[in-house]
Amino acid sequence: MAINNKIFKRCPKCGEDKELTEEFWGQITSKKKGWSCWRYICRSCHNQSTDQWRKKNPDRQKELTQKWAKANPERIRELGKKWAKNNPVAVVAKSRRWQKKNPEKVRLLWNRAGKVKIDSLSDSYVVRCLRHMNAHHGGRITPEMIVIKRELLQYDRITKELNNVINR
Repeated sequence: MAINNKIFKRCPKCGEDKELTEEFWGQITSKKKGWSCWRYICRSCHNQSTDQWRKKNPDRQKELTQKWAKANPERIRELGKKWAKNNPVAVVAKSRRWQKKNPEKVRLLWNRAGKVKIDSLSDSYVVRCLRHMNAHHGGRITPEMIVIKRELLQYDRITKELNNVINR
């Protein structure tokens, strides 16, 4: 059926006349055979029947989803980043739930992250610490100040490690 140069198609499932476009009708394609055609039923009816099938076959749905995810790791990563960007509050909540369930792993991660070798306190790092500490003074940083600050940082780190060992 055509109205105002627009082609309409009646869905046999819901009986509604809808414009023959991607918005209302999905296309079925075969990459191997190189053909495509409009779906037999409208997009909304197709979505309803798909949801019903998923509810009736949760094990099969899970299997198919895992198979697809294994075959499309880049797409999974991309979708995960997009979701995280759009849901920052949920990301924080999810992270906190994981941390509560996995305290031992959290402790290991923090210990691993906090174990910067004492020798690796570069001059630039020490200077940044001094600038941060002396931000309100704005004075000149001398080489002697760098040596003293490095020793203080080393002492602080050793003290923290000892406290962690004692508190376990």
